[in-house]
Amino acid sequence: MNEQEILRVLVLFEGVIEMGTSTPLKMNKGGRNGVEPNPFTDRDVRKVKSGKYNFGKNYISMINESLAKQGKPAVTSEEYKLEALPWSEYEFQDKVIVYNGKRYLRCYPIKDEEIEETITIDGVPATQDELDIIKKYVPEKKMSKKQEEVGVTEENRIMPLAIAFENINYISLRFDIEH
Repeated sequence: MNEQEILRVLVLFEGVIEMGTSTPLKMNKGGRNGVEPNPFTDRDVRKVKSGKYNFGKNYISMINESLAKQGKPAVTSEEYKLEALPWSEYEFQDKVIVYNGKRYLRCYPIKDEEIEETITIDGVPATQDELDIIKKYVPEKKMSKKQEEVGVTEENRIMPLAIAFENINYISLRFDIEH
């Protein structure tokens, strides 16, 4: 299937998808403030993932589900001060993002669902020694200040992902057919 055919199916779908991705790993270059230069800067270091994700869900709905699990009241888009995406725009609301002519799939990891993850270097799984070095250069993911302000806890935070179509290896959708 090409990108246009995939889009025609995705715009109609909301639910759980199974997806495999291979994305470049974001790493610091090092070489400053006493940190050694990153020895993998010129290598193709990728995070290869496979698992289930929520797709097509509204971000505020996801925040409110998280708050409800914590026994806290729901918030509106206005209370949350939800604005347009800061770096792009939706081509299909809550599903497909476009930035500089590239398409990205918007999805969310499912809590308590294991995502298989492997770090590869030039297409080969990294050794434990290589992983130990790589960890030093991967920036820490921080929780959204807005989520924190409305009372979402660290363990219940919502992690929206934007996966470039070019980094998607496969997508599997499940449609329930009513008879």
